[in-house]
Amino acid sequence: MDPRILFDHPYPFAIYRLPGEELGFKLILQDDERAHPLDLSTPGFAIAPFDESAAKGLMIKGEAQSLELPESATRIRSIAHNSPDPTYIHMIEKGIEKIRSGGLQKIVLSRIASHSYEDVDYRFVLSRLANNHPSAFVFYYYHPLCGAWFGASPEVLLQKSNETFSTMALAGTKSQTDQRDWSEKEIDEQAIVTMYIREELRSKGIEDLLESDTFTSSAGHIQHLQTNFNFEAQISPTEILKALHPTPATCGLPKNEALAYINNLETHPRDYYCGYLGPVQNNGDFDLFVNLRSARRIDSKIEIFVGGGITADSVPSAEWFETELKSRTLLSVL
Repeated sequence: MDPRILFDHPYPFAIYRLPGEELGFKLILQDDERAHPLDLSTPGFAIAPFDESAAKGLMIKGEAQSLELPESATRIRSIAHNSPDPTYIHMIEKGIEKIRSGGLQKIVLSRIASHSYEDVDYRFVLSRLANNHPSAFVFYYYHPLCGAWFGASPEVLLQKSNETFSTMALAGTKSQTDQRDWSEKEIDEQAIVTMYIREELRSKGIEDLLESDTFTSSAGHIQHLQTNFNFEAQISPTEILKALHPTPATCGLPKNEALAYINNLETHPRDYYCGYLGPVQNNGDFDLFVNLRSARRIDSKIEIFVGGGITADSVPSAEWFETELKSRTLLSVL
């Protein structure tokens, strides 16, 4: 199929490139409009929402095939910082109050930046994202029940290769040009995620965890703190996903209390932002990533979702700047 007409196809489809993949993009195109529930036992492309009580998990069924997209020169744009939005600053202040009162340990708060673009060629958008973010999961998918989403996620939620599973704790953000040491707030923020993943997996009887040292990883123009986990498990992938999702990197801690507070405080539904997505192979292996550094396409309008982790030591203006940095992932290629 000609990629130029694919982005307006009425049937569910997904285009993706796995991190470090040198063979380029893959396409999964469903042959009808039916809605299939998320199913990790069948080949296709899995899509899960942030809050599974508010939206449906879906499966775009089909086998992956290679897709050639035209090369596009890396676009370098100067992007001005926007003034802090009072509504988002107020949300952060309320989150800090809640944490300092003992109600939460951490919370992740998001916002939407809406932009209008005419005649966007998404073939070039994906090529630019792939060039700018070689270690990210680059994707574009469409489903009639959840619309069109695209992005470049740096975060693995869960991968399965043969009998080995892997996940990561990813948190803390600073610019690639920022030479300072990681702050105590950023180190603590990432440590909360690491501890959560370790404890949740052990609570499921997974004791033989291979845990890496924490290191600085690159995601385009920004950096994060990252800890990797590898393990084997006797329980189903679905049980592992229920234990992990959503992690404190996208929700907060304690999980249920943070989720309830997010739903009460945020002025928009997250829908599939901070959910997870990725390809499932016919042998049962899969690569599932957190839906981050992403946007929803609604005709000529693009809604860029960004967020940040709030702790007791957060500074609202710094948290705003962090979301501005994250929005550049997509703004720089549009």
